Amino acid sequence: MKNEFYIGNTDHDWFNFCRNHMPRSEINFWQPSKQHFRVLDEGGVFFFRRKSPINLIGGFGVFVSAGTVTIGTAWRDLGISNGVESLESFIEIVRKYKRTEFVDQNTLIGFKLLTEPVFLNENDYFELPLDWSPNIVSGKGYSSVSDAGRILHTKYLALREKYNISVKAVTPTGLSEPPSSGYTYSEQKVRIGQSAFRLAILGAYEGRCAVTGTAVENTLEAAHLLDYAKFPDHSIENGILLRKDIHSLFDAGFLLIDQNYRIRFSNQFKDSHSEATEYLALEGKKISLPRNSKNWPSINKLFISGHLFQI
Repeated sequence: MKNEFYIGNTDHDWFNFCRNHMPRSEINFWQPSKQHFRVLDEGGVFFFRRKSPINLIGGFGVFVSAGTVTIGTAWRDLGISNGVESLESFIEIVRKYKRTEFVDQNTLIGFKLLTEPVFLNENDYFELPLDWSPNIVSGKGYSSVSDAGRILHTKYLALREKYNISVKAVTPTGLSEPPSSGYTYSEQKVRIGQSAFRLAILGAYEGRCAVTGTAVENTLEAAHLLDYAKFPDHSIENGILLRKDIHSLFDAGFLLIDQNYRIRFSNQFKDSHSEATEYLALEGKKISLPRNSKNWPSINKLFISGHLFQI
């Protein structure tokens, strides 16, 4: 099992900007290079360690998803929730880290999407775990069964109550209340808003179309399984990352997915598009699924939406 907590070294400018522009339902804890962040699972708590000379934990958020995305997409989807005031300033900040590279809105950066962020009052800042080393570059994960993890859990629960964090947005952030016998971790779904949905799906599918494997970001779209107008659900299990043309076929009911996550085409499509061999060649192929099985497309939602091919 992955760690339930993570302490990340946090840029002072990013922290101060986000704190001064609260409340926000989601924020992007980004880094100026590609990343493969797999330390936390969805619902884990990401703590903000304020760097020297402060050296204290100054806030936290609930982890949703991580991956690689262009600066332009991160800005389009989250705007100032990236901790910057404009797309131009975003590009300039990344340039400071990539002095030997050309940087524009198409430059790839790493993102960590967090929901329900909290930036503490300074009198609520608290100490790092005893085993924290000043040599840690990015951050460190902690399990809830460790001594440090238990302390972090206790701090999180107390501060969640003090800052009146709404449990309607986090259910309940992946961590159950501590029973008398100790601490337990329960896997819970995290709810996010529409603006963060595409980033979450991009992260879950590692930037590749589930059907074709296409990894060109500008050609990809986050598709809802259930019609959002009827079922306002932005959970990752209610989405799938598809290339634009595949998305069109999916929404039209021409491309379906069966209970084994294999691609099927409707008889209507086969009869009227028998020459579309580049698509029909996909028949029976298994889609690429997220590493985390919790984020696989919901079979139940596929059924309700009419996108499930029943064998």
